[in-house]
Amino acid sequence: MENVQKSKLSRTPSSLHRSSTHSLSSLLDQESKQQQQQWKRHQYQEQQLQLLSRRRRSFQKKPPSPPPPLLLLFLCLFLIPTLLFLIFLTLFFDAPIVLLLLLSLFLLTSFLLLIRRAALNGHASAAPSVEWFIGSGGGDDDNTSKEGEGEGVQFYSNGDVYEGEFHGGACNGSGVYAFASRRGSYEGDWVDAAYDGHGVETWARGSRYRGQFRRGLRHGFGLYAFFNGDAYAGEWLSGQSHGAGTQTCAADGSCYVGAFKAGLKHGLGFYRFRNGDKYAGEYFGDKIHGLEFTTSPMATVTRAPGMKVEGKAMEHTHSGMVKPDPGSGTVEF
Repeated sequence: MENVQKSKLSRTPSSLHRSSTHSLSSLLDQESKQQQQQWKRHQYQEQQLQLLSRRRRSFQKKPPSPPPPLLLLFLCLFLIPTLLFLIFLTLFFDAPIVLLLLLSLFLLTSFLLLIRRAALNGHASAAPSVEWFIGSGGGDDDNTSKEGEGEGVQFYSNGDVYEGEFHGGACNGSGVYAFASRRGSYEGDWVDAAYDGHGVETWARGSRYRGQFRRGLRHGFGLYAFFNGDAYAGEWLSGQSHGAGTQTCAADGSCYVGAFKAGLKHGLGFYRFRNGDKYAGEYFGDKIHGLEFTTSPMATVTRAPGMKVEGKAMEHTHSGMVKPDPGSGTVEF
C-alpha cells in the first residue's frame, strides 16, 4: 500500500571492513609490548640471580679431601713400611726402647688425626646443597619429589622469585617470596606452597601485615599497618578482620575498639570520634544498632531504638561513622 511508510534500516560499519593496515599495526604493537615485557622479566630474573649468587658466594664449599680408600692406600704404602723400618733400625743399632715407643706413638697419632679429618670432610660433603630451579617447578613431574628437596631458589614464568626450603617439590618450611607484579614480598612459614604459620607480608606502597596465616590467608592474630597510617590490630578469620580488634585512623585520630565480623564492625564496641565525642554500644553490619551510650560536648545521653535526642544533630552514615553538625536540632532514631 502507498500509505504505508517503509522504515529505513540503519547499517553500522562491519568490523570486516576495517583497514588491514590498522589491524597489522595493532598486532605489531601487541608483539612489541609482549617482547618488552619478556625482556623486562628476563632482566629482573638476572638481577635476582646475581643478587642471590652474591649471597651464596660466602657459603661455597672447598674441594673435599681424599676419600678413605686413598688413606688406606697411603697407610699400606707409607706408614706401615716406615714403622717397620724404624723397628729394624732400633733393633740393629740397639737403640733404647723408649725411642721406639715414641716413634710408634707419633705415627699412630698422625694416623688417627687423618682418619678423623676424613670423617669430618665426608660428613660436610654429604650435607644438602643449594639447588636452583628456573621455571614453574623444580623439574619434571617425575623428578619433582627428588629435585625439590632442601633449600633452593625458584624462578617463575611471571617474574616471581622464591628462596627458601622445599619439600615434596613445593614450598615448605621457611622462605621469602618476591612478587614481580606488585613489587611486594612475603617472608615467613610455608605449608604446601601456601602461607601457613607466622609471616610478614609487605606491599610496594608501604602497607605491611605481621601476624598469623593459614592456607594463604590472614588467620589468627595480626597487625595490619596501611600505607596512609591507618592500622588494625586484632583477630583475623579467612583473610578478614573477625573477632576482637582495634582500628585507628591516622588522618583524624578516630579509634574503634570492639568486635568485628567478616571485616565489619559487628557487636559491642567503643568509638571515639575526631571531635572528641564518644560512643559505646552495639554495631550491626558496620552500623550503630541497639542500646547506646553517647557523650558529646553538649550532653550525655542514653538512648534505645525509637527515642529522640535533643542537642547537637548527628548524621549516621553507612560506615557507622557519625558526622557532627555545627547547628542544633533533633535527631529521631
